[in-house]
Amino acid sequence: MYVEMLRKYAVITVCIALFLGNLSLGDHGVRAAETKHLDNVTSGSIETYNFDNSRFFAPRNISIGEDIGNEGWLRITAKGRRDYLASINPRRCALVIVDMQNGMIGPNSWPEQLAKYNPEIAEYWNKRATETVIPTINRLTAFFREKDLPIVWLQLNPSGILPQLKTEFGPREFLVTKYSAGAFATSPIDNVLKELGVATVFFVGADTACCLFATVDGAYDRNYQTIVIEDGCLGSRPELHDAAIKIWAYRGFVRSSDQVINDYPWKKWIDPAVLEHGLQRRDERRGSINSSIDQGTSK
Repeated sequence: MYVEMLRKYAVITVCIALFLGNLSLGDHGVRAAETKHLDNVTSGSIETYNFDNSRFFAPRNISIGEDIGNEGWLRITAKGRRDYLASINPRRCALVIVDMQNGMIGPNSWPEQLAKYNPEIAEYWNKRATETVIPTINRLTAFFREKDLPIVWLQLNPSGILPQLKTEFGPREFLVTKYSAGAFATSPIDNVLKELGVATVFFVGADTACCLFATVDGAYDRNYQTIVIEDGCLGSRPELHDAAIKIWAYRGFVRSSDQVINDYPWKKWIDPAVLEHGLQRRDERRGSINSSIDQGTSK
């Protein structure tokens, strides 16, 4: 009996190890230790939230910016949206594409089945998918590859990615299978992002109010900085898509694909008050160093 228990324990241990390590990143992944020394885009150390691989916030000790404590949330709630980020490091960002897979368009697809009950909604889905979302995602993946930033494709069950979308799987581009609406519950995506040193995640995909929403929510609760790209998202019903986008404009951050590409490295998204404080602190440190040097010279 004791031997049988040990055998079962060994099998369970191996299964867990295989699940946690079923996506090998090799030597190309950026380790957490290597990312700790990456410079923040704001230049200089700023006392603000740090999105790091430990998935814990570092406390903020200054009272500036719209994202500060209770007062900040009051301002964000009054507006119903977040206008700025506290910080962003362009070298620690990734693009996640949710469920843009076979069966989304084409013969016997979701919209074709939906058309039996609501042909207008099915027409909306096909039109937005082919004219807006697919071209946008191809444009964004090309941009992220050009910047050598990680790309994660998610699929619900082993369905395969739509052939209209351009993939280049390799050391910085992955296909991850999930088995629930939210990817963080039933896939190794959190391990992948941690291995790559990712702090900020850009999201596109489908369905805006369902699988995409659940996946963004999982990232948000694990302290990733979350950015939803509106014209890269596809929803079954336009009013639910719009509602989900409004929620993430409040909880996270929403941009368009043009803003993502044209605003890189995204410094203009950072709260001006935080930037000004960071530059002021840098100048104060430099002034203090120069003063110490002068005093040493005079002696």
